Amino acid sequence: MASHIRRFVWFVIIGGCLCGRLAAQTHYVPDKVGKWTLNPQPSLRKMFGLSAAEKSRFQTKTAALTSLIRECKTFNPPMGFDPVVFAQFLAADECWVWEDKPCPAHPAVFRLEVYIYEYLDFGTGRIYRDKEAETEAMITVNDLTHALGAYPFGSNVHRMLPDGRTILYMPREIPLRVSGFQVYEKPLGRSKHFFLTRRDRLPWVPVTRKQFLVSLMDETEYRFASEAKRESPCDFRYREWISEQETRRRNNEKWYQEKKKTSPADAEKLRAELEKREAEQRADLLSAQARCEEDRKQIPAKVAKENERFRAELARLTPAERASQAWYNPRMDRYNASGLVAPTAPRAGGLVAINPDFFDRSRPRTDFQIICVEVTSKPDFELKKDDIPYYTLHEFLTTTMDWQRVAALLD
Repeated sequence: MASHIRRFVWFVIIGGCLCGRLAAQTHYVPDKVGKWTLNPQPSLRKMFGLSAAEKSRFQTKTAALTSLIRECKTFNPPMGFDPVVFAQFLAADECWVWEDKPCPAHPAVFRLEVYIYEYLDFGTGRIYRDKEAETEAMITVNDLTHALGAYPFGSNVHRMLPDGRTILYMPREIPLRVSGFQVYEKPLGRSKHFFLTRRDRLPWVPVTRKQFLVSLMDETEYRFASEAKRESPCDFRYREWISEQETRRRNNEKWYQEKKKTSPADAEKLRAELEKREAEQRADLLSAQARCEEDRKQIPAKVAKENERFRAELARLTPAERASQAWYNPRMDRYNASGLVAPTAPRAGGLVAINPDFFDRSRPRTDFQIICVEVTSKPDFELKKDDIPYYTLHEFLTTTMDWQRVAALLD
């Protein structure tokens, strides 16, 4: 037995060493020439309201944009990686994307997603292409969602203004300009982005302190209403119990008659017990229904109590403070405060929403009014030249692409 244990331990140790050696030998293969793969998703036909000529014009312009990206030194040829590209036209009636109204009036939208699949050598003499790409470049036309920052409140909490626009972090400027355009960074340095436009306004507008506090109160009401909606009606179990009453009566009668054949006295006791149980169940269900209905009646009071702190904070603000931009600290969330802080406070992030007046809706819907560029990134101190996926996108953003040529496509 001991010898078996020793052999198993040696097997684990040797296996671990081999695995560690293979992992240590894994590295990128920079001299492998990759292949540009374009996967178009031609859903432009869904963009109602566009004539055949307008669709043709928009497709021609998006094809020119795709060609400019393809001709960039980074991708011509791609060294050490495969760029897998998805070109997508989005329908104008997908309101959740645009967050402005009316949806049919939104300009035509195009997205180009470039995923970087790197080549790896596992020390076995064979080269593999990574099965999952964690790095990508996103180039979009007339889509403001990639011009703004990240969600401040986590992926499951999207606080909104009354008109449905999502509250987001204001893009953070960094000391970097490419082809004359200001570059922004999202929290933790996970991505860098910038936008090209001839419009005389920003794609976002500030969210005021008052708007943010009102959104917190609206969220409280929505949360309680959603919980109540997910729950069954208060009388659901009682109605279900009533619907089965006849079945129970027949079963009880059957048991009573069977027991009566052998012991009439015991049969009478059984009947009394069943009737008592029926009465108790009815009373319990009606009592639970009453408690549920009473709890539902208390929802407005619970909402008011939870929102009391937000109303008090709003009341303390001067008119000028109410109209000023909201700055948020994620470590001071609504469980102990609204999270509003001074602009100079540590970890403060300005809050914004999509500018509903950014687009000039008097212009043709196929005009390129804004082009947004976003790439997966690392903080500069972590960026290394031999890290092909990230460094490739860094070069694409900063040096190998002439973004003025892309800006020339703007109308």
